[in-house]
Amino acid sequence: MVKSMKDIIGAKILSLDEIYDYWQIVTDKGTINIYNPSKYFISKENYLGINEVDDIVNAIVKNILYESMNYFKIELNNGRIFETSLLKGDYTGPEAISIHYKTGEIIVFE
Repeated sequence: MVKSMKDIIGAKILSLDEIYDYWQIVTDKGTINIYNPSKYFISKENYLGINEVDDIVNAIVKNILYESMNYFKIELNNGRIFETSLLKGDYTGPEAISIHYKTGEIIVFE
C-alpha cells in the first residue's frame, strides 16, 4: 500500500529527540526527521522554544497541513502546532523533512 503524508494522522507521539543537527519525532506509526528550522506553537501568535515541548509526548497527530515551498505543519490534539519552514532560504541540506513509516515507505520533502 502506498503511504502519503496524511497517513501519519492519528499517530501517537512517543518521543522528540535532538539528533546532532536535526529533530526526530518518533510515533507509533513511524518517524519524522526534521532538518529545517521549526517552531512549536501554543497558539497562533505564541510559540515555545524547541526545547520547551514536553507536552508533545503522548499527543496525537490531528492533522497535517502542507504548502509547497512555505510550510509543513503537524497539528496535535492538544491544540499545539509543530511548524517546519519550507522556505528556500531555510534549507540546511538537500531535504527539509522525511517521514519513515514502520511499513517501509519513506516520504521526503525536498
